Amino acid sequence: MQVVNRILCFLVGAVFTFSGLVKLNDPKGTEIKLHEYFEVFASDQDMNLSALQSFWEFLAPYSLQIGILLSVLEVVWGIHLLIRYRVASTLVWLLFMVIFFGFLTFYSAYFNKVTDCGCFGDAIKLSPWQSFYKDMVLLVLILWLNIKRKHVAERASSWLKAAVSIVAMAGAFYLSYYALQHLPPFDFRAYKVGSNIPELMDDSLVEYGEQVYIIRDKINGEEIRLNQEEYFANWEKYKDTAQFSTEFNRDVLNPEKLPKITDYQVSNVSGEDITSLTFEGPVLLIIIPDVTYTYQASLAGITQLARNLESSSIKPIVLTATDRATFETFRHQEQISLADYGFVDNKVLLTMIRSNPGLMLLQSGTVLNKWHYNDLPSASDITSQIGSSEESTEDNSEEH
Repeated sequence: MQVVNRILCFLVGAVFTFSGLVKLNDPKGTEIKLHEYFEVFASDQDMNLSALQSFWEFLAPYSLQIGILLSVLEVVWGIHLLIRYRVASTLVWLLFMVIFFGFLTFYSAYFNKVTDCGCFGDAIKLSPWQSFYKDMVLLVLILWLNIKRKHVAERASSWLKAAVSIVAMAGAFYLSYYALQHLPPFDFRAYKVGSNIPELMDDSLVEYGEQVYIIRDKINGEEIRLNQEEYFANWEKYKDTAQFSTEFNRDVLNPEKLPKITDYQVSNVSGEDITSLTFEGPVLLIIIPDVTYTYQASLAGITQLARNLESSSIKPIVLTATDRATFETFRHQEQISLADYGFVDNKVLLTMIRSNPGLMLLQSGTVLNKWHYNDLPSASDITSQIGSSEESTEDNSEEH
C-alpha cells in the first residue's frame, strides 16, 4: 500500500506540474480564459454569482497576474509531490486548488458558459465534462493521499530538495516572463508555424448524417430526436408551442475531419470578404488586435520594415479588430502609411499570435514564421525565408 500511495503521489504531482507548465508556456492564453470566467461570473444569474459583480470586475484586470500565480503554484506543488518535499502541507493546498478548479469545470459543463476551461492550455483539449471528471478523479486521489499522507511523507527535508523547489519556482516565473516578452516556446494552436490555413479551413471532407429535429421539453427537460419525416408527421404537436423548443441539426459522421479553423475571415472597409487575398503569394500580416493595448513604440520599426519590403514580392497587410473610425485615427497618429488593411474578429487575432502588434509571414496560406514585437526581423530575414520556402516547394514538385 505504501508503494501504491507513492505512485499515486507521483501521478498527481506529474499532472499538476504538466498543467502548470502548459499554462505558463502561454500566459496570455491563460489570461484570456480567466478574464472570460470573470466576465461570465459578473453577469451570472444561474448561481447568483452576479451578486459579487463588483468583486469579479475588480479581479478581471488582474487576470494575467492571477493566472501566472496559480500556474506557478501548480508547478511548485507538483514538483513537491514528485520529490516528496513538504508533502503534508502541499496536499492540503492542492485539495483547495482542485476544489476550486472542480467548481470552475462543473460550472462550465453544467451551465455551458465557458466551453473550454483551459486546464491544459491548448496542448490537450478537453470538453467541459471531461475537464470536470478529470478534476473529480484528482479530488478523490488527493483526498485519499491526505488521509494516507504519513505513508508518502518525505524523509528529513534536505537542502537539495529545498533548492529544487526554489529553482522550480524561479524557472516557472521565468518561463512566463519569456513567453510574454517573446512568443510561447511551444505553439499548440492551429496557426502555428508550418500550418496551412486554407487546408485547416477546408470542410469539404466532412460527412453529415440524416437531418434531425431536436425537440426539447422546457418543463421536464426531455429531448426527442425526430427525422424529417417523423417531424412533419407530428409538427402540429410541437410547432409554436411554448412548452417545446425545436432545433435543426445534422450529426457529423466523421468529426475527425471537421476543420480546425472555422472563424478566420477578413473583410475590407466596405465589408467585402477579402480572406482569399491573404493566401495569395507571400504576405506579411501585421496583426494589431486592439489599438488601445498595442505597444506603440514598436510601430515605427514595423512601418519601416514594410517600406523596406516594397521592392520585393511580399505584400504587407494590417489586420485589426478595431473599428474603422478608431483605426483610421490611430493610423494617422502613428503614421502607419500601409494602404492595405482588413478587419478580423478580436478573438481570432489573439489566437493567431500572442503579441500586439505581431507579425506573421504567410506563403500561399502556409505560416512560415511569427514574430513578437520585441523580436522584429529584418527585411532580408523575411525575403530569405520566402526564398527558402519557394526552393523547398520547387524541390517537392520535382520529386513528385
